[in-house]
Amino acid sequence: MDISIFPNVVDWWAPAGMVFNRNPQVRYTWRDESSEIADALEKQNASFNTGVFGDISPEFGQAADVKSPLPDLTAHWRDEYDWGHYQIAGVLRKLEFETRGTPDNEPNFEETGWGINLTSVINTFGRDQLKLGLVYGEGIGSFMNDGGVNLAPHNNQAEAVPLLGFTA
Repeated sequence: MDISIFPNVVDWWAPAGMVFNRNPQVRYTWRDESSEIADALEKQNASFNTGVFGDISPEFGQAADVKSPLPDLTAHWRDEYDWGHYQIAGVLRKLEFETRGTPDNEPNFEETGWGINLTSVINTFGRDQLKLGLVYGEGIGSFMNDGGVNLAPHNNQAEAVPLLGFTA
């Protein structure tokens, strides 16, 4: 996430279209005069929405379980200038789902989640700034400000949910 695009707001929470998630991580950051590159392994925050299937069958809703066998791999590159900055960030993650209480916890599914987050702050007049963000990916809903799901049922499988968000 790029905390510098967080707007000055009156409400309790910020825009739903921005990446805003803090996870425990092991991170290494390289810096020079105007650039920063960071790589991290983050604790995965998995989520699955049983949707209408959970309403129809509460047993399915209780048996549906996500697994987080690997940490998320995240990285960003940020360049700062007199006019402001831009940042390019990404995530790669392994998402898994299993059904508890069945033989061999079947059915189970595995998906790859990924996302790209482009952000920028442009200095305008005085202390005013234009803050911009665009995020797209699959299986990254839990990274969003108001949360979301990473996996959802589709055609008798669990699939990574596509997501598009923007902030201006």
